[in-house]
Amino acid sequence: MPDSVIAGAIARAENLWFPGLAQKLVHSLYPSSERRDHYGTARWLRKDLTVDREELASFILKGDRIVVEQLTLSDQARFGDVGFASSFTVEDTETFKSALAISTELPSLSKTLSVLVRSVHLLKAQRCYDVSYSHPELPLSIFVSVPHCEEPDAAVRLFESIVHEAMHLQLSLIEREVPLVAIEGSTYSPWKQTARPGQGVLHGLYVFAVIHQALEQLSRSDRRVRGYAANRLSEIRSEIEMLEDIQALLTPAGRLLQLRLRNAVGR
Repeated sequence: MPDSVIAGAIARAENLWFPGLAQKLVHSLYPSSERRDHYGTARWLRKDLTVDREELASFILKGDRIVVEQLTLSDQARFGDVGFASSFTVEDTETFKSALAISTELPSLSKTLSVLVRSVHLLKAQRCYDVSYSHPELPLSIFVSVPHCEEPDAAVRLFESIVHEAMHLQLSLIEREVPLVAIEGSTYSPWKQTARPGQGVLHGLYVFAVIHQALEQLSRSDRRVRGYAANRLSEIRSEIEMLEDIQALLTPAGRLLQLRLRNAVGR
């Protein structure tokens, strides 16, 4: 993919999820639509599209199929102490549907999610606490906990987790095409509350800037998210204000991205 396509999206796209870019990035990774449609985490790990996968549920979003995939115990062991959930209940299904429905209020974001998220894996979490995970070597897979349906703001919390991990995937795909970090170095991360590599801090800035923009737009039209969004917008702004400028660690494309993200949240 030409660098100019990514640079243009970073510089000029109104929305920070860069509408339309995910399709180009995934096509670059998977030129064959058949291979994209048959993606699965177990299949990717084994480099074999014929591997059977256990599907707990599936959802259609913007014409694309998102599968809740259960990994074998041997595959789960590859991820260390990540705590996998053992079931996907009827209530979980409804919460997941509601989270995806929230995304459709922002059609270009919904399409971006449908392109980037093909396999979902369920994690265990304590009540009223969310966990999520993604790995740059799994290009279209995310790992999320599903809040109990009776917990406050369950659907919008799951929506945020899905967006969070999908944007990590998108930035990893961008980095396959255009380097964003020039030199190794670390700086304070308000999300980890410790020093972290510049690449990780840039990822954090990106995903939370996207979440900030998405919640800001949703709060204008969707009463379901308004109270939750008010608190999260304030938290995210406060966290990003704590970041040091890391432009010395970044390539020109990385510096452009950092400036764009800071300006979008700080205005």
